[in-house]
Amino acid sequence: MSRPVRIYKLLERDGTVRYVGYTVNSLEQRLGAHLRRAKYEHESHKSRWLRSLGYVPQIVEIEVVNEERCDEAERRWIAYYRALGFDLVNKTDGGKGTLGWKQPPELVERRSALLRGRPCAEETKQAISVANTGKRRTDAAKALMRVRKLGMTWSEERRAAHVAKYGLPVPIANPTSCSTCGKGPFKGQRGLHRHVDNSPGCVRPTEGYEKKPK
Repeated sequence: MSRPVRIYKLLERDGTVRYVGYTVNSLEQRLGAHLRRAKYEHESHKSRWLRSLGYVPQIVEIEVVNEERCDEAERRWIAYYRALGFDLVNKTDGGKGTLGWKQPPELVERRSALLRGRPCAEETKQAISVANTGKRRTDAAKALMRVRKLGMTWSEERRAAHVAKYGLPVPIANPTSCSTCGKGPFKGQRGLHRHVDNSPGCVRPTEGYEKKPK
């Protein structure tokens, strides 16, 4: 048998709605749990907001639903109050899980620092390759990749590894057009000139290099 679940909201003194949640306990018990968590153990946006108030916020029941509908009801009320312009401190869009949660920048940077420089296992590389095989990047994704690579320079070690693996030169100069045919800017890696025809005198990526046999 499903239990009745209370959908509630937390309000500041001026009536501003700041949080929407649900509970199977009384409203007084749920408010007490929020305050204890904020005081002793948690660093969420909601807990920091509660500590910043200097007073106990008001808790108000919105509706009572069956246990099977509590997730849907919470999401619906969170969306409703956000649509009205209230700056809710809810971490997610409501319900179970992390839908709508955005990682804070400091957490993203901390995780990035932990992973930076860590070698990737061959099994992981193979799984990534399989997952991306056949995928077509959108124009927006291509533009973003292009912007991120502008101004990048290769170290001598990376340049040597590239030539050893592919047998292709990595250009040092980055001219904007071909001195023979005038075509440009170049397509592909910066400085590589790729023609679809065999224009005489144009430098081609593989010229002067022996491609490694497969």
